[in-house]
Amino acid sequence: MKMEYRFNKKFVEFGGDYQLEREEECKLPISLLGQSIVLFDNCYFYESLVNDIAYSDYFIDATGNECFFNKIHIEDYLDERDSDKLLDYGISYAKHLSKKLAQLNEGEFNVILSYDEETCTIRFHKCREGEEYLAQDLETYLLDAVLVITN
Repeated sequence: MKMEYRFNKKFVEFGGDYQLEREEECKLPISLLGQSIVLFDNCYFYESLVNDIAYSDYFIDATGNECFFNKIHIEDYLDERDSDKLLDYGISYAKHLSKKLAQLNEGEFNVILSYDEETCTIRFHKCREGEEYLAQDLETYLLDAVLVITN
């Protein structure tokens, strides 16, 4: 399985490009690592969310719905607040999630990490023609480090 990485300069400033090369996975709770991904109403979601999904007219496409609902805050799964570990754990989880999505054999997915020293958020969506969640130019995100992993 081949993963493609795209990231902005802010991601490099935080040392994220170095952390991408690390093979070891961080120890995150099974409650996070073991979550199943399911197809529901032509969208892919964490199985634990399916009963709580209430679509909004604000999201005009499946990609927007997936990114809104499939949002994980890594700091919610850590015992301590350490900005260096936060990014490391976030990258590790993003890579883990990308592998899990590839195993679905349902086409390409994007896993999106954003980090600002206090929070690390991971989202994912299926890649669909004509639907985008992020700007093509990741440098437009000036305040957050952004990483996109496509499988």
